[in-house]
Amino acid sequence: MNKQQLSESLTSGFKPHVMKLRHAYAGLSDREKNSVAALTVFLLIGLAYFALWSPSISYLENARESWTRQNELLQWMRSTEGEARNASRENPSRQSGQPLLSEVSSSAARFKITPTRMQPEGEERVSVWFEDVVFNDLIKWLQMLEQQGMINVRQISIDARAEPGKVSARMVLGF
Repeated sequence: MNKQQLSESLTSGFKPHVMKLRHAYAGLSDREKNSVAALTVFLLIGLAYFALWSPSISYLENARESWTRQNELLQWMRSTEGEARNASRENPSRQSGQPLLSEVSSSAARFKITPTRMQPEGEERVSVWFEDVVFNDLIKWLQMLEQQGMINVRQISIDARAEPGKVSARMVLGF
């Protein structure tokens, strides 16, 4: 089958309709033909606007907004770069990849509090129990962890002991 035969077979279903339209157009007066031509031009312009121009402009506006947001984010990141570098220097144990369990244990030792029991809960969390620990020392340790951004308290339960100023605590800590 050559191109002409293929074209004829595809358009053969439309031929009767096209012929009717041509016949109806031929029967119109010159004024009506001009109106049909003007309407056709108007419809083509409308189709071009809604099919091509409007989506292109919308895409361009979205791209500009995205670029502006990304540029603002870049500027913010550049302005806070020094703070981030300083924070990473202040917390060398986290940079070195020291496990959470070791960080909790070593930081607690600096405050002279010893966990009774520690249990890992995945790579990001650890459960820690304290028995008869000085409340003020425990709170100072937790404040230091929070302030340095090393570890966050995810859950905590503190119970008073018979001895004044001493508590038992169970907490879940995580990065």
